[in-house]
Amino acid sequence: MSMTKAELKQAFREAASYEFRDVPCNDSQIQHTFSPEFEQRIAKLIQKEKSVFWHFVNTASKRAAAIIIVLVMLFTTACSVKAIREPLVRFLSEVHETFTEYFFDGEKTTAITDKYQISVIPDGFIEESAVETAEVVNSVFKNAQGNSIHFTQAITDKTNIFVDGEKVNSKTITVAEHEATLYSQDGILFAMWTHDGYYFEVVCYGDFSEADVISLIQSVKLK
Repeated sequence: MSMTKAELKQAFREAASYEFRDVPCNDSQIQHTFSPEFEQRIAKLIQKEKSVFWHFVNTASKRAAAIIIVLVMLFTTACSVKAIREPLVRFLSEVHETFTEYFFDGEKTTAITDKYQISVIPDGFIEESAVETAEVVNSVFKNAQGNSIHFTQAITDKTNIFVDGEKVNSKTITVAEHEATLYSQDGILFAMWTHDGYYFEVVCYGDFSEADVISLIQSVKLK
């Protein structure tokens, strides 16, 4: 006996209905007691849903995003604290007829508590002299050809710098996070900048390029 497609579908529906014939049609007629563990889990879930933050962390992806946001906030806060902690000193200048005077304004340092040094000395240079006081750190390096490098770290309180304004070329360069002023005149390259509340300068006498001075500035690190 052959059946049509419609008759076949109807037979399946009747079979399914017969299988669930004992299941009540009304929810109130279903008698079931949930376990205490299930009730506790449901209570906790309901309590979580009442939280303002629940909809931000109710899935794995949202929790991951929340963790990333927290990490970014912590990183930003750490950077902000560092920026607040570091003394803020501004370079100010006053141009005169034959020279330029530099002085400082802001949270000036009165003593050197953190000493810096040139951590990478060019090949062939050796330290010829070194002076360290509470207000100044100075090192001089020379090579066999007579070229020399002078490095200075100084406090910014009551410190003024005078630069000859005649026959010199000057420019501002950015090295890492430092903004330095670079002077050049007759075989001399002179760079100065501030960092951590201190004044720094590198003076190169002899055969040096601007790239050499930049490398020296980059190598200035805490001792």
